Amino acid sequence: MMEIEPPQVEDTPHQQAVINVQNAARVQEMQAAISNRTQELHILPELVPNVLGIWNMQRMKYGRVYHHQQSTKD
Repeated sequence: MMEIEPPQVEDTPHQQAVINVQNAARVQEMQAAISNRTQELHILPELVPNVLGIWNMQRMKYGRVYHHQQSTKD
């Protein structure tokens, strides 16, 4: 995950999440490779790590996922 979301990625000037599409495609490829290999080894799907979840946790660690605050206007 460090290779996909390195800590030196520049911060965005606004409070929106930014996703690099190439990184997202790599995450999908990694998940497919892991899933295929675990099927070959007859490992239960419940035991297969969720790469997308791990990626998002790593992004949160480095502040790349922002929670949008909704402002209410009276």
